[in-house]
Amino acid sequence: MEARRSRIPGDGPRPSRAATAAPSAYRPRRLDPGRRAVFELARDLLLVFKPRGHEEEAHAHPHGQVLRVLRGRLRVDVGGRERRLGPRSPSLRLRARTRHATRALDDTWLVVERIGTSVPPPPRRNS
Repeated sequence: MEARRSRIPGDGPRPSRAATAAPSAYRPRRLDPGRRAVFELARDLLLVFKPRGHEEEAHAHPHGQVLRVLRGRLRVDVGGRERRLGPRSPSLRLRARTRHATRALDDTWLVVERIGTSVPPPPRRNS
């Protein structure tokens, strides 16, 4: 009697390279661990990577923000008060035009939700 082989997902003929190529709008790229990276998940939702030591000087946005750290640690200075955010911290909500500065204490991944945007944000320059 012949041994019967179970079907394993992905086992079998492979699709051609053309069939698996990324759509032209999406080009995967390697993450440079020494640079900040911003990925727009939706119009008002960003996934941000900040390498350890990355600092942003005090600045404000015309819209509010909710910051949620997924991995790493982030120091946020708001109005002279320091907040340290990590994966177990509650989200930090910043009102529109609130000046704040940040420093990544570790390699940090966070989600930033824009609150109260009525117009699309201006185009970002690659940094």
